[in-house]
Amino acid sequence: MKMNLGNKEDRYSYGPFNHEVQIKKVVEVLKGLLPWQYQLTLLIADETISVHDRLFWHKFKAFMSGNYKELTQDDCRKLASKLCEEEENDSFFRRMISYIDQVDCDEKAVFLNNVVRAFLNEEIVKYEMFLIYHAVVYTPYEDLLYLKQLEERHASRIPYSINIISLNGMGLVLPDSIDGGDFEYRPFIEYQRFAISELGKLTCKHALYDYREL
Repeated sequence: MKMNLGNKEDRYSYGPFNHEVQIKKVVEVLKGLLPWQYQLTLLIADETISVHDRLFWHKFKAFMSGNYKELTQDDCRKLASKLCEEEENDSFFRRMISYIDQVDCDEKAVFLNNVVRAFLNEEIVKYEMFLIYHAVVYTPYEDLLYLKQLEERHASRIPYSINIISLNGMGLVLPDSIDGGDFEYRPFIEYQRFAISELGKLTCKHALYDYREL
């Protein structure tokens, strides 16, 4: 069956959507009397929305579902309360939705779910939450899995590889030492050895591992 991609004028709209409208809808989903699963099913099935909007709601559904367990109605109310509380200060809600909109796979949306659970449990502060969000969204998924493997092995003096390029660029690993001479004389990245940074460790702990408790 061919999927209806919405109105003709919106069908190929991938540009930024109206975040104010999305914020209002997200709050309705979180605070709604009906289960969020049912509400999101209706939103995704809406034939009038654009491709961009439909993709966003698919990502938001993955974010809400998580990997270990779905957010309960009580969890949703707690999240809505926290987000609305923060929104007046620095557009907290808008920033969170913007990051969810930018993930390129459902697995990353699940990682963001893990991070927000840690934030609601006050294991990390707002600044750390957005540092991790930024790293997750802009690092290739395969490189995040590589980072997790490194952390599980307690790897040190990590050699240069193609995966290191994005991890180093996002500050998830940092140069640790140099092979073959002093850094001043051997500055090329191929000679560097790396170590997982504090941001990398935070990302592994609060994003890449399934969050088991809320």
